[in-house]
Amino acid sequence: MPIYHQIYPEAGILVVRSEGSVTQPERAEALLAWLADPDYQRCIDALCDFSEAENVPSHEDLHELVMMLERHLPTRGPKKVAMVAPKIITFGVARVFEGMVRDAGIPLEFHVFADREQAWAWLRPAIAAVERDKEPA
Repeated sequence: MPIYHQIYPEAGILVVRSEGSVTQPERAEALLAWLADPDYQRCIDALCDFSEAENVPSHEDLHELVMMLERHLPTRGPKKVAMVAPKIITFGVARVFEGMVRDAGIPLEFHVFADREQAWAWLRPAIAAVERDKEPA
């Protein structure tokens, strides 16, 4: 499957990666899989990395995903979601999804970033600061 997730319960984070061409049934299956994962509710943040994605969902596909979130989102789980979308088209579609989630009243704070470092800095600013301090001058 070109979209997969990994939950790191000790760190409280869900990481989703998309690679290659992904179909809407694959997106839906992946979304339901991480929402149903028992460790999902231990997460406080999520990082969705679409850097390697070769296609984007249609507006109708986005709407379907928002409806799935409305129906299946547990009361506990990540509240902050950083999406990494370096390609212009992916970035734009991710921003549309961000707006759709907000307009639906889903209690998730989404932000879209062009690179992974910016996403991590927003999700985990303390960790990003430590890493920055480690870099040689």
